[in-house]
Order: sequence, then structure tokens, then C-alpha cells
Amino acid sequence: MTGAAERLFDLLEWDSTFFSLRIGRIRGCVLGPDEAELLREQALGESIDCLYFLSDPSSAKALDAAHELGMRPVDVRVDLSVGLPCPLDTEAFQSSAREPLASESELLADLSGRLHDSTRFRSDPCFEQDRVTEMYRVWMRRCLSEPHCGALVAGPPGAPTGYCTYSGIGNTGRIELLGVDPRARGAGVGSMLVRSALAAMASRGVETVRVATQGGSRASMGVYQSAGFRVDSIGLWFHYWPAEAQKA
Repeated sequence: MTGAAERLFDLLEWDSTFFSLRIGRIRGCVLGPDEAELLREQALGESIDCLYFLSDPSSAKALDAAHELGMRPVDVRVDLSVGLPCPLDTEAFQSSAREPLASESELLADLSGRLHDSTRFRSDPCFEQDRVTEMYRVWMRRCLSEPHCGALVAGPPGAPTGYCTYSGIGNTGRIELLGVDPRARGAGVGSMLVRSALAAMASRGVETVRVATQGGSRASMGVYQSAGFRVDSIGLWFHYWPAEAQKA
């Protein structure tokens, strides 16, 4: 007698609560035909609204399975990293960035809600866009309040034009959010903020910094690579809405 098949996804409590949907993430980065059919049965059987799938772009089997299930392609994820210290004129960069004022928290939250307009959540019409905007506002507030996080901004006090938030635990750090107001783009603000954040993390003993960005954003890729980041991996994001796919 065989037991029940292992579930092929994990439920995501925060996402589910925030969007008022049952949301999960598919385990691994490759699906075969048999796994795809089992995934369909499990998702429908558990009334899953959406599953995230970060696929290996080199796996034809995974891409075929995503197509057969009717998954929605939503983004290209690029993971990059850099070792610290890297050869930067950190003093010059830090002199152009500043820590945010407490009174700027909601200004930065509003700016974050506006700037992240081409992410996988923005490209998927099944997500309520007002909630997506609020998600980035919440993310910014968390970065400004949690003890293991930090933030640097550009622009005069009371009128920030860009930000770079980061987190660090032990000797590993991560760039969380990077954004520049459209009116301030083209002047190197993003590069200045990233390099200033690297300097700040290096001063805290961080040795490696990681970031995930969108492969389709030439500006973001240029900013990170010019700061010494190198590509570690590339993945394709899919969103699977089982009930919607059944109707197609």
C-alpha cells in the first residue's frame, strides 16, 4: 500500500494573508510531465489560487510543463552577488547619500509604491494592483524599521528622489529595494546609492552582498554590474492560476 504523494508546493503564509488568496510556491526549478499532472490535481484539490514557479530556463522539460499547465510567464529573475570590499571610492559615494529622516518614512513608502511598476506582480493582471502597490509600501516600511536593515536616500531633506534599502545578517548582506524617481534618472543616482550601500554594509563586516533583479531591466543590470556584481543564476518566473488554466 502506497501513501499519499508528496505535495509539490509550499504554502506561503504571508503572501496568502496579504492578497487574501491561497498562494504557494512550487518546489524546485524543474517539472516533468507526470509531476505537472500531479501538481494540477494537488492545486485544484487544495483550492490553490496561485502558485509561483521559478523555472530553470535551460530545462525544456520544465518549460514544456509550464506551457501544458497554462502557466503565465511573468518575469526573468537574475541573481547577482559581489564580494566586499570591492574597489570603490566609498568615501566619495557616501558623501552624496544620506540616511532618511524619520519624517520621510511615508514619503519613501509612497515613492516605493509608485516606482516598482514593472515587476512580476505588476505584469500579472490577476493580482489586484492596489494591493501590489501596498505590498511595496509595506516592504519599504519594514526596511526602515527592522534592526537588521538599513537605508540610504538621495535628494534634499523632505524631498527624497531615490533610495537603496539593504539588510544584513552575519557576513551576508542583500540589496532589498532600489528606486530612483524618473525626474532624477540619468544622473548616476542609482549607482551612487548602490555603492554607498555597499560601503555601509562593508563597515558592518558584511563580506558578500546579493541582489535579485529583473533581467529585462537594462538600467538595473548596468547599475549592479558597474558596482562589481556578477551573475550567479537566471530563472524564469511563472504564475500558475489553476482555476483560470482549467477554463482556457
